[in-house]
Amino acid sequence: MEMALLIIDMQNEFVDPQGKLFVAGAPETVPRLAELLKAFRAAGRPVFFVVREHRPDGSDVESVRREAFFRLGGFCLPGSWGAEIVPALAPAPGEPVVRKRAWSAFWGTDLDLRLRRVGVDTLVIGGTQTPNCIRATVYDATVYGYRVIVLADGTSSATPERQRANLQDLVHLGVQVEECAAVVSQLASGNAGRRPEPSLRPPSSEERGNFTRAVLETVRQGDSRLDGVLRMPIVSWWARHILHGLFHRRAEPFWFELNGQPAGVLVYREVRDALRIEALGVFPSARRQGWGLWLLEQAEGEARRRGAKRLELQVSAGNRAAFALYLKAGFRPRPQRWKELWLERPVGG
Repeated sequence: MEMALLIIDMQNEFVDPQGKLFVAGAPETVPRLAELLKAFRAAGRPVFFVVREHRPDGSDVESVRREAFFRLGGFCLPGSWGAEIVPALAPAPGEPVVRKRAWSAFWGTDLDLRLRRVGVDTLVIGGTQTPNCIRATVYDATVYGYRVIVLADGTSSATPERQRANLQDLVHLGVQVEECAAVVSQLASGNAGRRPEPSLRPPSSEERGNFTRAVLETVRQGDSRLDGVLRMPIVSWWARHILHGLFHRRAEPFWFELNGQPAGVLVYREVRDALRIEALGVFPSARRQGWGLWLLEQAEGEARRRGAKRLELQVSAGNRAAFALYLKAGFRPRPQRWKELWLERPVGG
């Protein structure tokens, strides 16, 4: 895997207090991005700069910004002070600069082509501002199939509250969010960009007890998040489903980890000639990377070992993402008339 750093819109117009579109949170990110930029260069990893530029007549400005463009006498004009990248993050000779005219760094540019030509499949994204150009670029990057890491303290918004809300939205989307220092550390260790090492292990009695209490609290409060032992965003209906699996006397729970860090849960048990998956979940930060299918493969391997003929599981009819995953994995619904659908597939099928 090749990892590239994408620095978006760190131009005077947005970062300098004298800029026409100054983003209050942008200046404090400059030192952290500068350290990360230095680390990428030292590791020989690709670096791409993205800047916004507009024609003087405003014909390429988004419709919602045209009034402001003319009122301010134009902004991000080619060759102007406002369009320049701040000195601390200035590109080195030969480092590519992509010029865009809209929110996303991919829209109307050759960024995707440039990335693929150097073998990039993972993007570390920093810059400003998170609600607009960062989010738009992240959305397009995921559509193009890139793994995305957004820098929590290397991106910025007009207010801290807006920054937190947007990062939280990206986490729920399934995007990985990291601190700049964590990525610098990964680069130094040589692990940056490598696919994490997956593992399954039974929880200890203490872990199981702590986790169960945290899930019970989530159910009791009807909360939509759980920041408990496993830092696990979880909805209450799923919490009930997991508890059902955990408390069943024949249930076998496993923690799913990536590089030793919590990433999900798998619970199964034997039911007659089948291995029943009682709960399967991947945390938002690890989603859309194929780990759900990996967990199903582990369950099938165990089913083979035990001589089970079928894998079976239950899914809410409204959980479209999970339903699509199970159909992709070869599961098919049983004839039934319930909101909770039972799906099954032959072992080896």
